[in-house]
This record gives sequence, C-alpha cells and structure tokens, in this order.
Amino acid sequence: MNISALNERRNRILKALISLYIKHVEPISSKFIKQKYNFLISSATIRNIMHELEEMGYIKQPYTSSGRIPTDKGYRYYIDFLMKKEDLTSYQKQKLKKEYQALSKKVEDVINKATEILSSMSYEAGVNLFFNFKESLLRHIDLVNITYGRILLTVVTDSGAIKDYVIKLSEPVADNELREISNFLNIYLQNVPLSRIKTELNKHLKEKEKEGLSVDLTKKTLEIFDSKDIFEDEYEIYQNGINYILKKPEFRDIDRLKCILDVLENKEAISKILRDSFDPSLKRVKVLIGRENKHKSIQECSLVISNYRIGNRTVGLLGLLGPTRMAYSKLLPLMEYMSEVLSKVLTRCLLDYEEDEIDE
Repeated sequence: MNISALNERRNRILKALISLYIKHVEPISSKFIKQKYNFLISSATIRNIMHELEEMGYIKQPYTSSGRIPTDKGYRYYIDFLMKKEDLTSYQKQKLKKEYQALSKKVEDVINKATEILSSMSYEAGVNLFFNFKESLLRHIDLVNITYGRILLTVVTDSGAIKDYVIKLSEPVADNELREISNFLNIYLQNVPLSRIKTELNKHLKEKEKEGLSVDLTKKTLEIFDSKDIFEDEYEIYQNGINYILKKPEFRDIDRLKCILDVLENKEAISKILRDSFDPSLKRVKVLIGRENKHKSIQECSLVISNYRIGNRTVGLLGLLGPTRMAYSKLLPLMEYMSEVLSKVLTRCLLDYEEDEIDE
C-alpha cells in the first residue's frame, strides 16, 4: 500500500505510537496508547489499526506477544507528515549565545565548540565536517623568519581557516626578501583555490622572471612551497558525545555498540559518511533513517545533518548520530538554529580578521 493510503485514524495511532516509543523505548501496546491518549475508540479498534499499520510496513512486532515499534518507513512518514517541530526555549537560545560570546575569534575553536554544544543539548553524538582547505580560496599569506633557516608560513582562507606551517629551508632568507615574496604571493594568488596554488605560482613566477624578478628569489619561493605537501588537507573532522551513545538502551548489545563506536572513533569513517551525505544546495535539515544511510555500519542509526556557511558559501556539515529513536521534533529545530548561529559566528570571525588586517 502507498503512503497516501494512511487515513486520519491511522495517522493518529502511528503518531501516538512513535511518540510513546521515543519516550519509553519499549514496544507499545494498544492498551498503553488508549491509556495515554484517551482516544474515543476501543483498545480493540486501536489494535486493529496497528495490525493494518504493521501490514503496511510502518510498525513491526519485535517478538511474539509484544507491542509494536516503529520501522524506518514509519519514522520517515512521521517526520515528513505527522511531526510538529518544537521551538527552542528562550533558555536554550540564551545558553547558545552565552557559549559563543566567550569564544575567541579562531575558526577551529568555534567549530569545535559548536560540535560540543550540539551534542550536550541533544544528548546524541555530534559530528562536524569542515571543508577548511584545498577547495577554499586563498585570502592571505604571511611569511616570517623564526630561526635560522626556518620560516613560519601562515595561510588564511576565505572559509576563515588559519593554518601555520614551519618550513625548513636549505639556507636562510632575509626579512626584506620574505616581505617581497609575501607581497608577490598576496597580489597574484589571492582568491585562487588552494588546490591550484602551485600551478598558478609556477605560471606567475615564470612571467615575473622575464620582468627581472631575482632568480634566487624565485628559487626560494618555490622551495617554500615544495618543502612539504602544503594545502593537501581536504577537511577536518570534529566529534563529541560518545558518552551519550553509551547510555542509549539501543546500544546495550555489545556488537551494536562496537559498530557505532568504531565509526565515532575513526575520523576517516566519519568523514566518508558525511561527505557521501553532503549536498551543497541543502536548504534545510536532512534526516537519514536506518537503511537510508549508505554505510552499513550506521544502518541501525539515524543521521541528522545540516550545512553551515560563511557568507553564501557552504563550508561544512554539522551532524547528529544516534539511534533511529531520536527526539526528531526537538532535534531538527535545534539543528536548524545551530547551523544558522554557526554560520553567523564564522562569517563574523572572518570579517573581524579582515578588519584587524586593515588596522595593522
């Protein structure tokens, strides 16, 4: 039967069953629904409707003589058609503002804190994928001597990420030469994708060499950028809240618990799951329930995800990972609000950096 076949009575019973199961984490009987919701129909009628919902695949009986629990299909219908989102309380919004006001302007600190706050407010595992480099655009480069033959290379991207690299050279570079190299790089490489920096650098150096740029200076510039795999990082992963997973009744089974912990403790696994779920055009929170997830390791879980931005550019993906029995009506509004707050704070961080740069 098609989803549209659900009538008003089926909708009410399915919504009641899912709401009760999310709260009580045990199979729900017709008698319990009648007791909690006082529907003007008998327990026998509720039981018949539950039988219809089971035949349609929205609920199932985990074992003989038990009540029913929702299926992935049931949760999907609940989220898409039955659930009413709960607004964040004034206390929750104030808590978020207070947490962020205490932060530094460093992008990495802001993103890490967002993951921690999301996890603590949802009681689920928070995960965060930040596209900090490679596909970002170069905003600014600084080169500073720190010791003999070593320089500090500081890179700032349009996503607000700031990274420092200590580069060891075959011979020292004078301060005035470093300033000349820095000026050259910032003039010709600004707004170039980091994945194309070396290609663009070679092209411009050949052009400037013809105009009389010092051959020695050209070699020193190339040595700086060839000394290690600069700009090869594609992303950074942040995660928080494994302690909440340990407390979930669904993960009392050791094999199921091990499966999700293996994911949460493996940044490569988290990265792949989030990258495969990434949609740069995503305008609202997305929920992947159970087998809707491509990765077998989390097919007994739900993944709630939302993009966040700096200005109009998507720079990362915020997510919650937990059992399919999530409190979706509370978590979806929380995710929406967190994504908006994170986007605003990161945009502000970048603007503050640019203002500081102008003041200097």
